[in-house]
Amino acid sequence: MIGATGTIGKALVTALSGRHEVIRATRRLGIKVDIEDVRSIHDFQLNLRSKLMGQVNLVRVGMNHVRDNGVVSPDARKFV
Repeated sequence: MIGATGTIGKALVTALSGRHEVIRATRRLGIKVDIEDVRSIHDFQLNLRSKLMGQVNLVRVGMNHVRDNGVVSPDARKFV
């Protein structure tokens, strides 16, 4: 959520956090991104892509090691 500490951003983070993993981004805290700085936006995109693809790859590898009816949990970093 770019602008996670702003008035609208705070409300959206609160509304979405119960059902989704919210990645917070602001100019000063957490993941830093400034919408007026193209380089900042590009860096944010690369970091987000790296996190997402890391989780996708964990699931792809984990599928070969999980038992029948098991679960691969990227957030917990474990196979059941």
